[in-house]
Amino acid sequence: MGAYTQCAAMTKSDRSTAFVGLLALIVADEAEAVRLVRATPGIARGRVVNERLVEDVPHQLYAGDTALHLAAAALRPLVVKALIDAGADPNAENRRGAIALHYACDARPNAPTWNPSKQRSVIELLVGAGSDIEHQDKAGAAPLHRAIRARGVEAVRCLLERGARVTATHGRRRTTTLSLAARSTGASGTKGAHAEQQAILELLLRYGADPHDMKQGSSRS
Repeated sequence: MGAYTQCAAMTKSDRSTAFVGLLALIVADEAEAVRLVRATPGIARGRVVNERLVEDVPHQLYAGDTALHLAAAALRPLVVKALIDAGADPNAENRRGAIALHYACDARPNAPTWNPSKQRSVIELLVGAGSDIEHQDKAGAAPLHRAIRARGVEAVRCLLERGARVTATHGRRRTTTLSLAARSTGASGTKGAHAEQQAILELLLRYGADPHDMKQGSSRS
């Protein structure tokens, strides 16, 4: 039995020692995580079963998450590339319908892992690998909506440059991107992000958002 077959059998749940070890290394040691993925590429197909909070990111792991979800959330471009090269599915969904690209857009200005340059790299790797830039999770959020709510200026810019629809609406109320940007998000890690909010509003308008859409609601972050 080859290394790939052995690892595929090992990683049917997050109880696999190798898979759990990879999740820990993604946060603690990016280089070691890359080495583990390259040594046992089948690990890229592992799925989380036991949900838990990864406090150092911070990021909530949900059932169905892959290592790619966590690597994207933690803004680890080297691990993201290694996982993609090992065959990770960039459109794998967790139980909430979220793909790794959603989590790449969740990083916030006050988060410990905040790094706009790395965030752009992760987003570009995922989109380049075929991640669906318009994929909506079960709450109706596309990656662009997540980036706007997180006040991630570079993520919003990158998604728009790569073709994300500025007219995409969010959820049952069909909230526009401009309205989402104009209102307070209430999201942790975004308090005081007024400059980021203004920059996102300007980006959305530059890419064709209808100024009248802002009337749905407006307030400061």
